[in-house]
Amino acid sequence: MLNSPLIKTHEDLMSAQKHYYKSNLTTSNYLALAALTLVFILASDLFLIQVKRKNYSKKLEASELALEAQLTLRNENFDLIGEEISVITTDLGDSLSKQVSTNPNFAAAFIEMFDEIGIKRGDTVSVAITGSFPAINIAFYSACKVSGVHPIVITSVGASQWGANKPDETWLDFEKFFNEKGVFPYKSVAASIGGKSDIARDLSEEGKNILTNTIGRHETRFIRANSIVESARERVTIFDSVSTNVKAFVNIGGGVSSLGVGNSKFISPGVNLDLFDVEFPKIGALTILAERGLPIIHISEIVDLEKRYGLKEENYIIPRVGKGEIFETIKYNLIYLAPFAILYWAILFFMLSKFRNAAIKKASGN
Repeated sequence: MLNSPLIKTHEDLMSAQKHYYKSNLTTSNYLALAALTLVFILASDLFLIQVKRKNYSKKLEASELALEAQLTLRNENFDLIGEEISVITTDLGDSLSKQVSTNPNFAAAFIEMFDEIGIKRGDTVSVAITGSFPAINIAFYSACKVSGVHPIVITSVGASQWGANKPDETWLDFEKFFNEKGVFPYKSVAASIGGKSDIARDLSEEGKNILTNTIGRHETRFIRANSIVESARERVTIFDSVSTNVKAFVNIGGGVSSLGVGNSKFISPGVNLDLFDVEFPKIGALTILAERGLPIIHISEIVDLEKRYGLKEENYIIPRVGKGEIFETIKYNLIYLAPFAILYWAILFFMLSKFRNAAIKKASGN
């Protein structure tokens, strides 16, 4: 090769050697490199560890409380999943969403949302809830109790399918039960019938009367407005009368006086920090408070929220309390992985050098 007319200088030789080296690695060379890399990849999994995420203890405590509250209800024959249809069912509902909503780890999601907004112990939040997702309401109350957050709650008593839609098991009945059992200290400061136009427009007179009597039976302030806008403004007035130092507004469900007609498409499920400059088509309590610059927590699209916040393990159909990405994440232990990686690169460099020297010797004819 040295006598080749194409190689006349040292530079020509180096170029030829590089080309020869690149093109003349043997099959065994490639297999050795592949084997080394495969061993590194497989061995790297040995350095994976579970790392508890921020607020782990608080998230776990809130989720355990949510589960305890659910079990307390069931022991007294209350149903978290209501009926497909009843005399006080105000709207259509999705049975899958109602089943997913019973995951007690939603309490951990609220803890994470509080942290994202910056809500701290002793802070106050305004809350609009409905009877459609009693399990989510329980998760929220659990997060508030563990975090020391004070909720000002206004309830729309009506419920969609499979919600708290039994005449003697409305959300106000759940609240009273929890108060009496000492599970949660929270009580709605006001309530409306809910449903269409916030007056259950499509319900029978019997259904409307049951909801009206329920509000009276619990001695709760009755929001009986002539329009959605009037109902929304009355809600805000009530919130303001309780506290003028509210840190956020939380909406659970699709209460029309809370959201405003046609506004839901502008509001993302979860935390919303920039709704103050959105031009909403209609007025709702949420839009009024968003204009003030309040952060908004909007709970809808329950199935998607469960996935987004990692509220259960991938391989489990039934969620387990304290399990899921919201609690722990898997990371490499760099303390042990770094030396192993250095060893890998050292061996790789050694092998490549050996192959290169062998190729150069072959190229030079020695």
